Amino acid sequence: MVDNLFVGNKFSTGQIVTSDGIRLDMREVKTPIVCFCSHGDNITPPRQALDWILDNYQSVDEIQQCGQRIFYAIDPEVGHLAIFVGTQVAAKNHAEFINNMELIDAMPPGLYEIVITAKPDAQASTQGEAVDFDLSIEDRSLDDIRALGCNSLQDEREFAAAARVSDLNNALYQTFLQPWIKMVSGPQVAAAVIELNPLRLNYPLPSDRNPMMRGVAPAANYVRAERTPASTDNPFIAMQQQFSKTMVDALNLYRDLREELVERSFQAVYGSPLVQAACGISVRPARGPGCCPLSWLQPRKRNFV
Repeated sequence: MVDNLFVGNKFSTGQIVTSDGIRLDMREVKTPIVCFCSHGDNITPPRQALDWILDNYQSVDEIQQCGQRIFYAIDPEVGHLAIFVGTQVAAKNHAEFINNMELIDAMPPGLYEIVITAKPDAQASTQGEAVDFDLSIEDRSLDDIRALGCNSLQDEREFAAAARVSDLNNALYQTFLQPWIKMVSGPQVAAAVIELNPLRLNYPLPSDRNPMMRGVAPAANYVRAERTPASTDNPFIAMQQQFSKTMVDALNLYRDLREELVERSFQAVYGSPLVQAACGISVRPARGPGCCPLSWLQPRKRNFV
């Protein structure tokens, strides 16, 4: 998935071929495609999540000729992980998608945006259910996708260079390191590595599985029983809120600085003409399957007289 979809972007550009010699073409997907993205997603923003449409089609007429139905919804602020696990997102977007699946399936071929808006207060439910929202499906054009922002020629060359370096590193690993790692590793070692991963240790260490944490549960029950709500004018509440706000601002600043550094480093390395030349990246961008007939992707037959 990393090599073919994320780094290589081979699915949307028609470069994945099965073992049976069948080239996978996204334009052959006939079931409705629903893309959910968000302006608050700093990892996969809408311009990246929807750029595959520009790779495959030159116009909405081409989408209709392929008999495809493409839908996308853009949330104004939800973050990357909340798209999948956020309870508010599930109550709003996911529920609306499910409740209107028959409508989505009955739409004619084309490109659409799903717009979900909150109902007026007079019609809203007090239980916060999915009926608190209205869903509308509106026609869109490729210009609407381009307005979100798309990759420039320089961007395409940088990503192509990164994909080439990734392929080279993967080939070096499989040739020189993978055989040795297979010799010294086994199921038990793999299981130990998984269990000792720092991200996984964050869960069992403070749980009852840790003998040193068994006294926390009785103490928590005592505190819960003796807890007294603090008054609204308690100075510690103001200190807590100010500290929380300071931490949020500090983390946001750290995120912005880190992403700026990573982006500049990426552009400096893979935007270098020397690196691009060494990777065999030409000045002309790679052609996508939507720029010309799919026949250029198929092996050519030569007739010899």
